[in-house]
Amino acid sequence: MAQDLKGKKTRLDDGADIYQQRREVSERQKWKELDGAGKLAYFRDYYLMKLIGALAAVLLLYPDIRMPNGRNGLLSVRMARKT
Repeated sequence: MAQDLKGKKTRLDDGADIYQQRREVSERQKWKELDGAGKLAYFRDYYLMKLIGALAAVLLLYPDIRMPNGRNGLLSVRMARKT
């Protein structure tokens, strides 16, 4: 066990992460330092649910979005008019 300046015993040794100087890193720099699996996990953890929610909101609010070839979107349903 390590001892602090006042002589009290602590559970952490002097090399513990809590005692290390914090390194300020931008999100862009963090992204550059990650490997492929790390980037996928980061995207899944922080952005995937937001992306799915945004797409669901767009599809629910604008169900008549036309595809480039003129067909209706995947979730588009039209009611036939009675004449």
